Amino acid sequence: MRQIAEMACIQIEVTNACTHACHNCTRYVRHVGEAFFMELPAIEAALRTLVDFPGTVGLMGGEPTLHPSFETICELYRQHLPRERRELWTSGFRWDELEPVIHETFDAERISFNSHEGPSLHHPLLVAPLDVVEDPQDMWDLIRECPVQSHWSASINPRGAWFCECAGGAAMAFGEMDGLPVENGWWRRPLEDWNAQITYYCQLCGGCLPLGALPDNSCTPVTMSNAFRVECSIRNRVFLLSGGMGRLAQDDIKRLKAAYRPRQYRNFIAHCPEDERRSWPCTR
Repeated sequence: MRQIAEMACIQIEVTNACTHACHNCTRYVRHVGEAFFMELPAIEAALRTLVDFPGTVGLMGGEPTLHPSFETICELYRQHLPRERRELWTSGFRWDELEPVIHETFDAERISFNSHEGPSLHHPLLVAPLDVVEDPQDMWDLIRECPVQSHWSASINPRGAWFCECAGGAAMAFGEMDGLPVENGWWRRPLEDWNAQITYYCQLCGGCLPLGALPDNSCTPVTMSNAFRVECSIRNRVFLLSGGMGRLAQDDIKRLKAAYRPRQYRNFIAHCPEDERRSWPCTR
C-alpha cells in the first residue's frame, strides 16, 4: 500500500449526486439515499490543507458540475492552487454552459472526461474479499497489492479524510464511520494511522480482487457481507452472490491474476466530448 504523501492526486469529493446510475460505481451512486453537497467553507478548508501537497488536487463527484456552487468552487481552486495542480473529473453535464469556467480553471490534459453514454465498465466493488477468498493471508496479500489504492487517490468528503477514495465513497453512501480530521498535514500521516479504515473497508471492497469489470448497464454483484448495505437497492438489479461464486484458493487467485488487466476500462483517454466522439466505438 502507498503512503498518501506518495500519491499523485488527492480528490475533494464535493457531491455524490450524479446524472448517471452506473452499476458498480466507485461512489456507489445507485445506493445513495440523499445526496450530499459539500459546503463551500469545508471545500476551502480542504484546499488549504493541500497547498503544500506535492501532487494534484482533483475536483470530483459524483458529478461535480451538479454542485449548485460549481463556479465558486472553481474560483476557490484557482485561488488556492497553481494551474498545474488542478484536476477535474466530469461526465460533461452542462458542458456547453460551463466550458468557459472549466477551461479557465483546468488545463485540458487535466480534465478526465467520461460521459458514460457509450461503452463503459466498472469493477465489482461489492464482492467482498472476506466472502470469496479462502485464506485470510491470501486476502491480505491481495489487499496490500490493491491496484485501486496503489494507483488511485486518497480523498476528502464531508465525513473527513480517507486513505482510499473507494472507502470514502462507501462511507458517504452507506452512512458509516467518519474519516480522519481534515487538518494541516493530514496527508503526511503514516498508514498505521489509517488502520481502522483499512481493516473495515478493504475486507468489504472488491477493488483488490482480480475480477473482470462489468458494463455500467449490467448488474451489481453483491456478496453476503455487503448485503446489509444495499438492502434498499435490490430493485436496482443487485445480484446477490450467496456463495454461488465459490471460494478462491491460492491457485484460483494465480489463475485469475495471470489474465487480469486492472484499471483498463476503455482504450482511449478523453478530455472533452470531441475526444469521445472521435474514439467510439472502442474495442476492449
